[in-house]
Amino acid sequence: DDAPLVVFNTRLVPDDVAAPVIFAVLEFVSRRVERRYASHLRRRAEGRPAAGPLDGTSAVVVEEIWKLVGRRATGAWLVELAKRARHIGLWLIAITQQRSDLASREGRALLDNSTIQLFLRNGPDDVAHVADALHLSAEEVAQITRLVTEKHSHAEAYLVNGDRGRGGVTIRLGSHAYWLATSDPVVDVPWRTLALEQTHAGEHYVEW
Repeated sequence: DDAPLVVFNTRLVPDDVAAPVIFAVLEFVSRRVERRYASHLRRRAEGRPAAGPLDGTSAVVVEEIWKLVGRRATGAWLVELAKRARHIGLWLIAITQQRSDLASREGRALLDNSTIQLFLRNGPDDVAHVADALHLSAEEVAQITRLVTEKHSHAEAYLVNGDRGRGGVTIRLGSHAYWLATSDPVVDVPWRTLALEQTHAGEHYVEW
């Protein structure tokens, strides 16, 4: 329970059982989040100062959420977690490549409970799946479809921050973050693999 790092390698999990496996992992993580927040509340009740502005908070990033929202049971659980997030000090971040993944009842409920949305470029038909739920205007949809990603440089995105505002932003990564995150199979991954082999760093490297 107090391990600083817990790793679940789901690389070889077949797609037909991916949803329940990911659900089990998230259930494990969410319980740790709840215990962490409860411990934070106890410390504050005892009069101990906070360790910092983010003391007691956690962030959970769920990629490829279609594997969860595509099934009613796991999708409903994810929506319930989103509803409870602010009560347990949780920042829940859900990522999907296709807006149509959110066209289901559970996906729409997840959108309804989200407070911040960040869009990278996608086609108009795909954006249409969420335009109504997020009250995007025709101009905003057009702007999202014109966003550009320049490899090794930056990515344009459109940020909707609730009632606080919305507009275009530019995301730039430093070299360390770029080479850690890139998944380009043609150039980047071979270069990164070669560099790791030449420096013997591959002996301590796990590709996620």
